[in-house]
Amino acid sequence: MSCSSGAAEVFQWFQNLVTIANLLTWMSVLVAYIKFHAALKAQGYDRSTLVFKSPFQPYTAYFALCFFTIIIIFNGFYVFGPFDIDGFVTAYVGLPIYASLYAFWKIFKRTKWLSADEADITTGKAAMDAADAHWPERRPRNVIERIWFWIA
Repeated sequence: MSCSSGAAEVFQWFQNLVTIANLLTWMSVLVAYIKFHAALKAQGYDRSTLVFKSPFQPYTAYFALCFFTIIIIFNGFYVFGPFDIDGFVTAYVGLPIYASLYAFWKIFKRTKWLSADEADITTGKAAMDAADAHWPERRPRNVIERIWFWIA
């Protein structure tokens, strides 16, 4: 089977499924960050008090979310001319699977979307702050480290 065309086709299906699943996972992380940022803003917390923060947020999260959406939409664009049902299913089957799993969890657990004012962003913060106090302050020793510390 490793030399047949069937193996290449199965590999292509697997690659499409994994790509979509990976992008949907990162999109979920981005939505969680955007909601977290909105909760910080609504509850009056300053981002400069956070231990880890990246520059240009939340704009880079919005950009990445739009970029990943475009990738997902055009991931299987080749199947539309001429239309290939197998290619269409493998390129886009991850979307209804993700949506159905999300809907199932919302219905099963009876959870609801919280507004930015209602979000609990303080539970566990004291323990995390205490753990962070044990880390030594890192100071850049040269220009390269200064750039790296600004990025990461």
